[in-house]
Amino acid sequence: MRIFDPNQATLQALKGSNISVIVGVVNNDLQGLATSPGAANGRVQTNISPYLPDVNISYIAVGNEIKPSDPLAQYVGPAMQNLYNAVTSSNFPTQIKVSTVIDMSLLTLHLQAPLVTMQVHT
Repeated sequence: MRIFDPNQATLQALKGSNISVIVGVVNNDLQGLATSPGAANGRVQTNISPYLPDVNISYIAVGNEIKPSDPLAQYVGPAMQNLYNAVTSSNFPTQIKVSTVIDMSLLTLHLQAPLVTMQVHT
């Protein structure tokens, strides 16, 4: 299950359900998370840590379908890195992966030839 932002009521409701959860980071938060490791640490401590291990948080999805031409694109990688560092330094009992969500049309633009086989998780 994917939630687009760390909605506290939703996370509370998921406690004990064992449903795998992807917690999103909204696009407007990318710049702050990219430029401040402290903001990334705070986000993890506020929106992830209190729900573990009772909520099965498996991923943090950083941004939503940011295109390379979008002004926010420059912040996706650094925000992912800062959140990854925050997650790994927290020593959670389970591994939480940090990823992003892309617009699938980007793949069609860049994979004209040769044909590439890959597994896409949705």
